Amino acid sequence: MKGFIISLGQFVALLCLLMMLLQACARPANPTGGPIDEIPPALITEESTPNFQTNFEEREITLVFDEFVELKNSSKQIVISPPFTNFSKYTVKGKKITVEFPEDEQLREDATYQINFGSAIQDYTAGNTLENFSFVFSTGDIIDSLTLSGYVNDAATAEAVPEVLVMLYDNLSDTAFIKEKPFYFAKTDKEGKFEIRNIKEDTFQLFALLDANLSLTYDQPNESIAFYDTTIYLPDTNLNNVILELFDEREIPSVLKHEQKRKNYGVVRFSDEVREMKIEPLDELTAFRYLHEKDSCQYWYRTTLDSFMLEMSWEGSIDTLEIKNISKKKSAPKLSCLNSPVTESYFPGDSIILSFNNPLESYTISALSQIDSLDQFNIDSIRMDGKELIVRGRLIDTGIYSLTLLPEFVTDFYGNGIDSTVINFKGKSTSTLGNMKIIIQNKIDEGQYICELIDKGEKLIRSKTISRDSILVFNRVPGGNYTLKMIWDINENGYWDSGVLSTKTKAEKIRIFTLEELRDGWDLETSIDLKNQF
Repeated sequence: MKGFIISLGQFVALLCLLMMLLQACARPANPTGGPIDEIPPALITEESTPNFQTNFEEREITLVFDEFVELKNSSKQIVISPPFTNFSKYTVKGKKITVEFPEDEQLREDATYQINFGSAIQDYTAGNTLENFSFVFSTGDIIDSLTLSGYVNDAATAEAVPEVLVMLYDNLSDTAFIKEKPFYFAKTDKEGKFEIRNIKEDTFQLFALLDANLSLTYDQPNESIAFYDTTIYLPDTNLNNVILELFDEREIPSVLKHEQKRKNYGVVRFSDEVREMKIEPLDELTAFRYLHEKDSCQYWYRTTLDSFMLEMSWEGSIDTLEIKNISKKKSAPKLSCLNSPVTESYFPGDSIILSFNNPLESYTISALSQIDSLDQFNIDSIRMDGKELIVRGRLIDTGIYSLTLLPEFVTDFYGNGIDSTVINFKGKSTSTLGNMKIIIQNKIDEGQYICELIDKGEKLIRSKTISRDSILVFNRVPGGNYTLKMIWDINENGYWDSGVLSTKTKAEKIRIFTLEELRDGWDLETSIDLKNQF
């Protein structure tokens, strides 16, 4: 009888198949039929390292459960407080989880440690989560038992912020938050709630941090922060629900780029939106104009000089630019109206805004003609603003209008006219417009309030500023759902100001109020009581 001979490749393939079969047999699975398993794993205390030990000296913790388990997203879910200098090692084998402390980790004397597993522990078969299981031990004679809880909200939106570190420091120096890891910390849940447990009796600083690089320190400029403006002494029964408001520290924008891609024109781009700025020529020019929009500033000039200097000033910063008057650059584009050929709709009483691609120098009303066969738009006034003409006139809601801009109607900064251009627009019914009256009561005496009416698409509709109890009136508003965003402008500079860590200045508070639906053609009257809101 001949022997059975297989090749090496066949032997390896058979071996791999055998291993896969064995693994499949060993893998636990849900039994078919019967009720669905919804019970999370339970700790078997008799077989695990005892919880709540004092004078703890071990370097490893063993947790044994009543079913097979796994750890999910352990780097984010598991929180050790006070924090270790290095990362712990987590090992899962069947029903057992082992936590090994870093080899060179020196535990603090007389400190109570808490290892909170968050949502990391799950059963292997059904994925049921053992929520917020904690292992607590003390290196001293007692287990500290004080607790601090509260919420973290976004200062700009007032919404809860999850996954934020809330941190207590027993080091009261100004640099502790930047240079050191906290003594205690916890993470906020999806409702923005936090709870730090097993705290010792002491005085602390309290901070919150959206930790971008998991360093447990404020070491990145893009990390959002919050702080409690005084030190906290525990126990203190008045601190059951601390509210921390998270903000991004605003830096003064810097110049990113200066471009001169066209003749007699340039643009300066900044790192962020610039609130207020001014540009002045330091040399005598024939003409100069600039237009600041958000994070950029365009400028136009006419001169016979080969070069000249500009001085820019914004938000306390000053810079100078040397401008080369290079004749070889491309000339400005031909003046054109950006409204054409779109047919836009306006309510009676609205201003008609004509937008152009170049800054404007002058206009002539007589060079504006209308087609006799259509409705006539009776113009009351025209105002020039940068690259726009704001035209006020009388139209009817069913009207159809056509304006012809003749070449001499408008002249740009360079003295160029426009090709004849037809602008079509029509009126729309005011039956969809309503009026709002909002009574504001119990305003705080300090500062002023910036009140912004926002539609459901997050678009700013109107804005008003008040310094005392007032009645806000918003007339001719399209029916729909709106919110009123109120900014407590403490320094009265007309802007929302973020916080400043170095001076312990908190971000200005914002509150958002949902209004009743405004029905088409109706009036809405409501009131907002600001007592205890700010």
